[in-house]
Amino acid sequence: MPMTLVGYLLGRVGRLARGRLRLSRGGLVTASPAPPEQQSDAGDHSTAGASEHLPRSFGEAMDDGSTTPDAAAGWLGGAFGVPSPRAGRPPGRYAVCRTCHGPAPEGLASCWSCRRVRSQLGGRTTSVVPLFFFSLGSAAHRALVGYKSAPSPTVRCAWCCRLEPMLAAFLDHHDRCLVGPGALSALIVPVPSTIGGRPSWGGRHPVGALAQGALDRRHVNGAVGVDLRLAEVLRAGPVPPRRLEARAAGFEVIEGAADGLHGAAVVVVDDVFTSGARALSAAATLRRAGAEVAAVVPIGRLVRPDHNATAAAFWADCSRSPWHPGRCAACGPSTATAVAYGSAPAAVVARIAA
Repeated sequence: MPMTLVGYLLGRVGRLARGRLRLSRGGLVTASPAPPEQQSDAGDHSTAGASEHLPRSFGEAMDDGSTTPDAAAGWLGGAFGVPSPRAGRPPGRYAVCRTCHGPAPEGLASCWSCRRVRSQLGGRTTSVVPLFFFSLGSAAHRALVGYKSAPSPTVRCAWCCRLEPMLAAFLDHHDRCLVGPGALSALIVPVPSTIGGRPSWGGRHPVGALAQGALDRRHVNGAVGVDLRLAEVLRAGPVPPRRLEARAAGFEVIEGAADGLHGAAVVVVDDVFTSGARALSAAATLRRAGAEVAAVVPIGRLVRPDHNATAAAFWADCSRSPWHPGRCAACGPSTATAVAYGSAPAAVVARIAA
């Protein structure tokens, strides 16, 4: 083999090694091994890394009867290492935004991004109730990116199967506090893509499929409460919203769907909440169509602990409350246990509480 070719190959190997080292130092690649389904398909993509403590799939956990849906969802939340939003005000050092329940400067009722979005939407917003908070580079971040962007269908499905039971259990606990105690039914409206779909999506944003999977789990588990139905009635408007730029015309209702929205209770579901421009623009569009938008439910609300002292203090306090579906930013710990879930095994409850 010519020496020039040998030198070229050695140089390529060195550059790849240095690039992977930079990624690992940046928190984008985990040092722990990936689950088997990710090792076979995902390669070195940043969405492939996951903690070795991730449990088996939700279906496997349920098939052998070793745990209940509620406990399995809490187990998954603990594996992601995400803190649970809490109701009430903190003792000091920071405030909790009354819109998104994220960190806000002490003495202010809202964070900067929610104040900006509110002004762009005419002074009105909708309460945001996130399932959990997450930070960049965490396992939860990789799940929220990987379930729709991982190169392998197997990996996308694996991440989706970790998020679906969390959303299903959360809706079972808090459906009435989201839509009101007297509501009998509500529509779950996912936020559509504003940048165009991908061939792997099959013409549908993955958050819609994830929400449908969560509702199917509720049905299979025999959950009682508010009748929740998926309604994919939105599409990107002529001037879609951008980060920190909420727009009243950012979305529009699909033809023929407006009649079903008038007077209906609606919960908007999105995967990630950063500034809130997309989700709150979608809520504004539904409100103009006559819907009663009860809440925006993002699966993850991004918090950057290194942004400032306020965010760092907020993250440190919230990190003391591991995620569990019974905790809610709007109402606090759930006072009732879902009938369909029954009681969890003591060992699983201890693991969740640890």
